Amino acid sequence: MPRFLLPFLLLCSFHLLAQFPTLSLMEVEDGFSSPVAIVNAGDGSNRLFIVERAGRIKVYDQNSGTTVGNDFLNIVSRVRCCGERGLLGLAFHPDYATNGKFYVNYTVDNDATLDDGTSIVSEFINNNPAGNSVAANSERRLLVYDQPYSNHNAGDLAFGPDGMLWIPTGDGGSGGDPQNNSQNNLSYLGKMLRIDVDNQDPGIEYAIPADNPFVGNANYLPEIWGTGLRNPWRFTFDGNAMWIADVGQGAWEEVDYLEDVTTTSGLNWGWRCYEGNSPYNTTGCGPQNSYDFPIYEYPHNGSTGGFSITGGHVYRGTQYTTLSGIYICADYVSANFFLLQTGPNGTLSNSDIQRPINNFSASAFGQDEAGELYVAHLTDGSIHQVQASPALPVAFSSWDAEFRSSTQDALLSWTTEQEENSDYFTIERASEANQRFQPIGQVEAAGNSAEVSEYRFIDPAPVEGRNFYRLRQTDVDGATQLTPVRTIMVGKDKVSQPVLSPNPVGDGPLSIWLPEAYRNGRDLEITLTDLKGRRLLSLSYPAYESTTLVVDLPEDLPNGTYFLRMNSGTDQFTAKFVR
Repeated sequence: MPRFLLPFLLLCSFHLLAQFPTLSLMEVEDGFSSPVAIVNAGDGSNRLFIVERAGRIKVYDQNSGTTVGNDFLNIVSRVRCCGERGLLGLAFHPDYATNGKFYVNYTVDNDATLDDGTSIVSEFINNNPAGNSVAANSERRLLVYDQPYSNHNAGDLAFGPDGMLWIPTGDGGSGGDPQNNSQNNLSYLGKMLRIDVDNQDPGIEYAIPADNPFVGNANYLPEIWGTGLRNPWRFTFDGNAMWIADVGQGAWEEVDYLEDVTTTSGLNWGWRCYEGNSPYNTTGCGPQNSYDFPIYEYPHNGSTGGFSITGGHVYRGTQYTTLSGIYICADYVSANFFLLQTGPNGTLSNSDIQRPINNFSASAFGQDEAGELYVAHLTDGSIHQVQASPALPVAFSSWDAEFRSSTQDALLSWTTEQEENSDYFTIERASEANQRFQPIGQVEAAGNSAEVSEYRFIDPAPVEGRNFYRLRQTDVDGATQLTPVRTIMVGKDKVSQPVLSPNPVGDGPLSIWLPEAYRNGRDLEITLTDLKGRRLLSLSYPAYESTTLVVDLPEDLPNGTYFLRMNSGTDQFTAKFVR
């Protein structure tokens, strides 16, 4: 059913209708290489699977707050990367916990039977679904389609509320859809495809759903569910509703919305005839009312718009109730975040534009099993939790754990940006031997504060091996929220951690003594953040050998307290210092 074009002036007017919560981003992990997808398996394991564009999938264990050292999947040798090519999408079967099946979308390399850059949707099987490693030889190719150019590969995958696998495809690339793929109904390109991976029709590796809208129509490929897309880099389902973020040509970025995919199908979103709500190339196109126009669009500029949209999700978590029901997406270039709410009959009721962090290259959003929302920063390889204030009483800006070799204890430190009716923090610890979290101490909260508040707690006796820490914040009414888990390692081979000196550092450089885990040819990555989690400095030291590393701090760095995080590829270290 076509949605008629709405004047953009009307869309802009919605910005004034509601007060949205202020977004903030809290880094939960870094050290990834060009992350392009964040996915949970829905198996109760509390794992986030991070897709790296080059062809790897990593596992971030939310229970321990650490990234598993080995790759979950490594198909780098098969993947044509990079730019808009690579390992681009991941979806877990709804019954993954029992059948171990998951699906990826990538552009192929080193295949004698296919052109480099051809798109492949494949199935893999994990014979141990609870395990963190999958044999690459378990691949079964389901769908293969050519890509005439290197860009506009889309690449996302998701299972819908109907149990079918949905596959958005780009228009084949170049610019302006020169081959008219999006409006060519005998091309897989520029479409929303829908297939049944649990059954198989003769001659293909999947089945065509009987209720696909064009089944039996010789003028359409039977896999097609919708047409007229340009480069739908990321899309999502929220119940029966579907949101598609489609990257624009030269003027507009757009968000398409359908309230119920189980009752409506066969949509045409208009590209190349229309870019957003505006005519682009209407040669050979139908009347305007034969197309389905976006629920939201924004212009190509760096202040109120952007240049390349990254689709997100509707927030369904419990930590930030003021975000409930809000669709959050972002622009990869401008770092603007867009918050949208829908009203009756699929109309847009409210919208807002924010920029939590400058120069944030948002490449993908993802949800954990609890519905909390995360976003990937492509260029620095970090994953951030999307937060909001006000929410529960406290907005955290940092939270770190550090093992101190000189005193053989654990220093836990955290800061908050604001607190409302906050009562106290409970420090909880688990270990490899006892994986159930137990309270080990309590710290009184600031109560009500709009300023940055700093806290610290010392665990005098961390146990041998891995120690896992989290904070349970409690407000005066008894409501609680939990922080992500932080981990330290205690043992004869890990006792020594890097040591910062002098601290306070004064106006000179910062000297860091490095134990063996951070030298002898390791590639070191160092980041410097302030108390609000804003990244101030990023440095790389390939194949570092020396026991001492000297960091020249920015001359204009004001006096204050900062966090330094170091990543050696296998070990991570965070320390607070004062200037």
